[in-house]
Amino acid sequence: MSSADPTHKWYREEYMGGADGMGDDAFAAALPEARARVRRRLALFDCDALDEPELTAYRRAVCAACEAADSPAVTSYSAGKASETYADAATMGADAAIERELAGSKLACSWA
Repeated sequence: MSSADPTHKWYREEYMGGADGMGDDAFAAALPEARARVRRRLALFDCDALDEPELTAYRRAVCAACEAADSPAVTSYSAGKASETYADAATMGADAAIERELAGSKLACSWA
């Protein structure tokens, strides 16, 4: 974990505004995947050298990805003879959460 990554204390106090949110164990379990997703999205940036306000946007994106990983989106639905499957809904949920937190920051740029 780098110093840029949010801690559970930062998640609870800054991201959740004092609310409980995810427990320490759930946050710690989700952090590696969340961190990797955000860093992959921000591949053109040195995340360990970010200054404010981009550092806060990075941390918020990691926290949002942690929450998305902790409560994954529905991947399929069936009712009687009808059935629908969603394309990688868990990834789509995490990616959308990351984009919401990066929006409005210099980190939101995309060359895709």
